[in-house]
Order: sequence, then C-alpha cells, then structure tokens
Amino acid sequence: MAKILIVGAASGIGSSVAASLLQNTPHSIVTVDDLRVEPNLNNMQFAMSHKRGDRHRFHLTSVNDSHISSKLFEIERPDYVIFCKTPESLAYHQSLVKIIQCASRTKTKVLYINQDSWSCSRNESYKYGVEICRSDSNKDVVCILNTCRIYGPRQEIGDPIVSIMSKIIDHEPSRVESSSDSPKEWIYIKDLLSAIERIIQSESVCGEYSAASNQVASEHEIIMCLKMISEGRDFDFNQNCDYVPQDCRRLRSVGWEPKYALREALEHTLAWYSVNRWAAA
Repeated sequence: MAKILIVGAASGIGSSVAASLLQNTPHSIVTVDDLRVEPNLNNMQFAMSHKRGDRHRFHLTSVNDSHISSKLFEIERPDYVIFCKTPESLAYHQSLVKIIQCASRTKTKVLYINQDSWSCSRNESYKYGVEICRSDSNKDVVCILNTCRIYGPRQEIGDPIVSIMSKIIDHEPSRVESSSDSPKEWIYIKDLLSAIERIIQSESVCGEYSAASNQVASEHEIIMCLKMISEGRDFDFNQNCDYVPQDCRRLRSVGWEPKYALREALEHTLAWYSVNRWAAA
C-alpha cells in the first residue's frame, strides 16, 4: 500500500483521481489545493465524500512556497505525487518546481498529467511545465502521462460540451456550436483514471506514457450525439478509421486498455451532469 499526494486535487482531474483511488485501491491519499477557484469547492466536496476512514487527508494550502512544500513532504512522506494542477500563472511554475525539488531529495516519483487540450491553448505555463518534466535532470523522478482530449464528469466550466449539456438538461433550445469541426481523439475520464492506477501499480514509474483511446470525433459530432441521446434517438457513430492514434504501446504493455465506447460514455456523462447540475452551471 502506498501513500499518494495529489497536487491540484480540486481540479476536475484531481478530484476524480482522488475519488477513484479511494474507491478502487487500498492506497492512502493526501490531497492539496488552495481552493482559489469557486467551482473547485464542489469538486473537493466530491472527493471528500469518498473518504475511507483515515485514508484521506486534505491540506488547504499552496505548494508554491519552498518551506510549505518541504514541510508537506516531511509530514506526509508520500511514495508518489500526482500533479494535476491546471496550468495558470507563475504559481503553477513555482508549484511544479518545488514539488520536483522535494521529490528529488526524497526519491519520490512524480506523475505529471499532460493534457492535449492545454497544448492547443498555447498556454505558456503549460509549455514551461512540460519542458521542466522532460528535462534530463528530472527523467528519473518524473513520469509523464500524455492524454488526448478528456470528456466526462467535472470538466472545465465554459467547455462547449459542458455548455451544451447544461442547455440539454434544462430543455433550452440550443444550436450545435463548437470551436472546431476537425476530428480529435477523446478519452473518457474513467479510462484515464484506470491508466493512472495502472502506472502507479507498475514496478517502474518513470519515462513517458500515452493514454490513447482510438475514439475519434469532432466537437460537433459529440454534441450531436449528446442531443440525440437526450431525445432517446438511436444513431450510428462512425470512427475515422484512417486516424493514427497517439503511441500508447508502452502503457498497454503494463496491462492497460480503454474500456468505454463513445456512446456508452456519453450516456454516463449526460446522466452525471443531470444529477450534479452545479457542474453544468
């Protein structure tokens, strides 16, 4: 049994990772977030609702200070760190650097979640973060999990898919709008979570992995699928078979395979937002 520290635990991915590990593994979980973003309070409540006895501790703090991050490692002594913090300003850089420094001193492995959607936004914080993680000096400390576009519960408010689901749930008239009609590869959040669990379970946590699903669609197609599901209509979804997915042979070599078909996962997603209406506000 390991102790896992999750940085950025109130983000959509962070809260999902915390809840998944508490539900599906015997590991002890330590979550850290400064809760500066209001919607994150709901995400953190979700993660805390899955608390299992004394297996989960939450620290309301920021780790972008050397003293705080060092003290956190000294108190908790984690075996792994999962860095789920959403790229933002200087605080993101500082947090990542401090975590890697502490991990290097204590010989703790860091799993860095690298989202394709961040790279598309030309986020300078993201680019700097990936550069840090891929540097030769950190290759024995940091494991990178590259992932394509993620969909499912607790996505970013303002995402076109979340916005359209909000209108569908409220039975409001809506036009099919998307930022792009080009095909993208998507992965359901539960498949990503199982990939994270598999990496942690593997004996050697280092290097770079890619979580690929072979589920290809444009935002327009996914929104149309959501509308048809909500109306109870049947439909056929045809993947772009000519699409070459990300290389995920290394991840599959440790026993991971995506399980959720796009239609099934979209049904689960729409059902989740229907119950948790705060997330689609």
